[in-house]
Amino acid sequence: MEQTVTGGTVQDAADAISATIAKARAAQPGAREAAPATARPGQDTDAGGDADASDDDTAPDDAAEEPSIDPPAGWTAADQEWFVTLPPERQERIHKRERELRITESRRENEHRERLSAYEMAQTAMQSEREQYAQRLHLHASDLERSFAAKGYDKLSSTDVAALGQADPVKAADYAAHHVAIQGMRAQQYELAQKQAADWQAHIRMEQGKAHKRMVEIAPDMFGKPETARKTYHAIGEYLTGEQYGLAIERVQAISEWQQLDIVRKAMLYDRAQAAKAKAEKAAPKPAAQKLLRPGAAQTSGDREGVAAADATLRKTGTVDAAAAAIAARMKAAGQRDRLRTR
Repeated sequence: MEQTVTGGTVQDAADAISATIAKARAAQPGAREAAPATARPGQDTDAGGDADASDDDTAPDDAAEEPSIDPPAGWTAADQEWFVTLPPERQERIHKRERELRITESRRENEHRERLSAYEMAQTAMQSEREQYAQRLHLHASDLERSFAAKGYDKLSSTDVAALGQADPVKAADYAAHHVAIQGMRAQQYELAQKQAADWQAHIRMEQGKAHKRMVEIAPDMFGKPETARKTYHAIGEYLTGEQYGLAIERVQAISEWQQLDIVRKAMLYDRAQAAKAKAEKAAPKPAAQKLLRPGAAQTSGDREGVAAADATLRKTGTVDAAAAAIAARMKAAGQRDRLRTR
């Protein structure tokens, strides 16, 4: 059938032809659902329909399940089981919160370590400066004392100093200047020594804090609680200052390394166990002494009576049981003699 296309574009004409073909096929009996009227020119409508059907068949009915989230690390088994029962969005929220907490905790720990490291570096630098200052102070004081002695001022008594003030005021003033300078140096040395001792005690306490923290991890039953830790430290002090080692209490109080504490703890526990073992062995009753028989010694009265009774029963009854009892009595007596001979 000839059709005339007036107006429009070639694309419009192609769309019209495709629509006409689709309607004709739809009118045929048993025909499949027509392809869309807007099919592109040159596209096979059957192939297009099959492609659409294929896409519909392969499309999943339900969306893919979201991947499960593992419970946060460090949770107990019961908490992990509870976490698995939560909806995915709540799991993600909890997991995110746990990550934030771990990040915050890690940052705070790093900041604490940095501050501690800076403090230790400052303490080390300050200690070094004080040691250098103490050396310079000592050298200056030594020079003053040598100059004081070289001028003979160290041999002057209070009476001589008073007479020197009358006889030679200039020399007396020089004596006074040296004396005041030396006393000032000694006061500075004493003050510096006090500060160094305080710094050392602070350092020891800081190191002992670190050692205690490590010992809590190694032996929580002895160091985990404040009360048990005090008892343990007291016991260690008595152990080291006791008769066996006799260390001075100052040396014991200066222990600041966890390795030393752990060695002393193990030695103390071992010595306690050995002492308890010796005490138990000493308190245990000793076995009664048994009479030794020489080889070939006669049977005891109990053995003889047992054998005689078994023989009498055998003669009286004549049964197999009586015969077995008589044999057993003799074997028992012979075994007793053998045991006594081997002792």
